[in-house]
Amino acid sequence: MSSEIKLPQIGDGIDSGIIAAILVKEGDKIDVNDPIIEIETDKAVMPVPVNESGTITEIKVAVGDTLEVGAVIAVVESGETKAVVVEEVIAEKIVPKAQTKPEDNVTEEIASSAPISDVEVFLPALGEGVDSGLVAAVLVEIGDELGEGNALIELETDKAVLPVPTPIPGKVSKLNVKVGDTLKVGDLIVNIEAVAVQEVKAEITEKVSVPNSAPIVKKQEVVAKIQKAPAANSGNGKIVSAGPATRKFARELGVDLTQVTGTKRGGRIDIEDVKKFVKEQNSVSTGSASRGVGFAPVKLPDFSKFGEIKVEAATNLRKIISERMSRNWATIPHVNQFQDIDISEISNVAKSHGAEFKEKGSSASPTNFFIKAMAMCLKEFPIFNSSFDEEGGDIIMKNYFNVGVAVDTPSGLIVPVLKGVDQMSIFDIGKNLKELAQKTRERKIVPDDLAGGCMTLTNLGGIGGTHFTPIINAPEVAILGLGRAQVKPVYIDGELQPRTIAQVTLAYDHRVIDGADGARFVHRLKDIMENFNKYLLGAPA
Repeated sequence: MSSEIKLPQIGDGIDSGIIAAILVKEGDKIDVNDPIIEIETDKAVMPVPVNESGTITEIKVAVGDTLEVGAVIAVVESGETKAVVVEEVIAEKIVPKAQTKPEDNVTEEIASSAPISDVEVFLPALGEGVDSGLVAAVLVEIGDELGEGNALIELETDKAVLPVPTPIPGKVSKLNVKVGDTLKVGDLIVNIEAVAVQEVKAEITEKVSVPNSAPIVKKQEVVAKIQKAPAANSGNGKIVSAGPATRKFARELGVDLTQVTGTKRGGRIDIEDVKKFVKEQNSVSTGSASRGVGFAPVKLPDFSKFGEIKVEAATNLRKIISERMSRNWATIPHVNQFQDIDISEISNVAKSHGAEFKEKGSSASPTNFFIKAMAMCLKEFPIFNSSFDEEGGDIIMKNYFNVGVAVDTPSGLIVPVLKGVDQMSIFDIGKNLKELAQKTRERKIVPDDLAGGCMTLTNLGGIGGTHFTPIINAPEVAILGLGRAQVKPVYIDGELQPRTIAQVTLAYDHRVIDGADGARFVHRLKDIMENFNKYLLGAPA
């Protein structure tokens, strides 16, 4: 007997979908619960199983068609039929299964949880301005059973050594990296045989033979609770054909799918298309970043002809610092504004109350006063709290006040960020900075600790030297450098007095900030620091 296979109800509030794939052809034999098509809704791509067994005699649809619930998919010549009970709770990453109502004389059995498929795990976005890293350690082996969130590798970037976790539980089926490999965002790390989080109950229990002329009475319903994914329509009105896994992968990388060309049938986008797009963008943006202005590298002479030498390989962190500093120096027009600031009274606070601060886990270092004063100046001179969009030519103004602080580590300079400095007291700044610097030196910081900076402070005063000219930490537009404070004779009311003078340098991006604003900024900074009792101690920023 011939019967029509129609699109069943596929979830709450879902009454239509686009055919992403046809899984059978005319002449194929099918069984109950065999998938016949894959349909893409605004929430997921899911298989549509059949409630008949028999032979496909006609397919009524094509890839790309939009079907509504009840539309005919195919015609099947049926012989015998089966009934199935499926009782399941759909976990976020589990493909929905069919549920049918059992007829008389059918019993139920329980099936164990089963693997879904091999899932490729790629390197996700690591943080602001971080698009690659060196594999410092591989923490898993083939066959290891993992829970969601278990670390796969440790990745060394220019800012930290970061664990990269698995997004799903399962068994490692393939390792695609080794220690020493350089990975970019979107590169494949491992394959994982993903396992259903909850038991899937139901198995075919009994084949019920019926004459071709006998009516087949069944009720088919797909039950699914699936994490909502972005709708097929993008913000610009363009329809994007891509599955949930691809959409999630694109979100993690910050990729706009409307900019990606799909290579699958009907222009459908898959993960490989997203990876290709990211690699193309990386190649365009990094180009000759290590040399900044695109010059060919200088060929070195054979130094061994002149005497004994030793060649030491640059660390991955040092290479990345070199690339970024070269680019920042070559592409940002720097202006340096110098200023002497009298910090005698602040130094006296450190001497008289330093023990009390230390007892409570903080510090009365002048550095903490400078950080607070910087936040106040950023509020008063908002152009310093901005970033320049080179591509669009826009200036992006920020209404939050985070200060990055350069920390000297054995591996190189790393800049963690103190968030919400405008809301902190001097005591809070000292406590938080101490903890953040310790985490940085131990390479235990996470990407969020390194992101969101508005302006950077770099302090060489503890080492020595006077003035120096720091390089701006893009995408910020200014940086403050502190040299070593010195006791100098200063005329006050006609008399020479010994005063502790800090020498500071404000470097700023001349594309965004004019010289007059630079002078006003350092003048205000000097005023705040030299009158700290009025502005900094307990007074709101």
